[in-house]
Amino acid sequence: MPHLAFYAAPDDIVSIVGFVLQECRVFESYSAPDEPLRAFATPGEVRNAFERSSVAGLRLMIYSPSMKGRFTIERIDLEPGAIPGKSWREQISGWGLIQMNFGGVRNGSLAPSVTNHNTEKRARAWEQTYPTLPALESWDFREVTRISRRINRHIASLGIRKEGPRPVLPGAETMRENGAVVLGAA
Repeated sequence: MPHLAFYAAPDDIVSIVGFVLQECRVFESYSAPDEPLRAFATPGEVRNAFERSSVAGLRLMIYSPSMKGRFTIERIDLEPGAIPGKSWREQISGWGLIQMNFGGVRNGSLAPSVTNHNTEKRARAWEQTYPTLPALESWDFREVTRISRRINRHIASLGIRKEGPRPVLPGAETMRENGAVVLGAA
């Protein structure tokens, strides 16, 4: 599963998502309880969702029509009482969707952000486990990989230094320099 781990702050999210939206659509991975799944049209919408998230971080899925595959948005019924007063949420699923998870701040520590996607080989190995997903054969995994690499190269190019193998983007570095966070998992 090709991926990139990096450190990003809210200001960095705007530049990353602005780049992604030039070629792709961006969705939240899971909706808020009792609300439909959102597709984001602007980087500012993603930043606002990140800043308003009740959990540390924001999970997104990226899709381009050039990937050719189909995805589903399905309703999930929540266990009664799991989230008081809430009964359902929606999730997006598809074999070739590119994941982008922005790490949040917890206990003064900025968690790494990550991009990732299935390879065709991995998707085929799991295909029987998820028979309700739209056909695997419709996905162009070369295109999925091309777009994913392009996004990862862009993110890496924004880095101003590295923390181990992870690029540190300008907003994350400013937060660290100002003592607002340390970099790493909490």
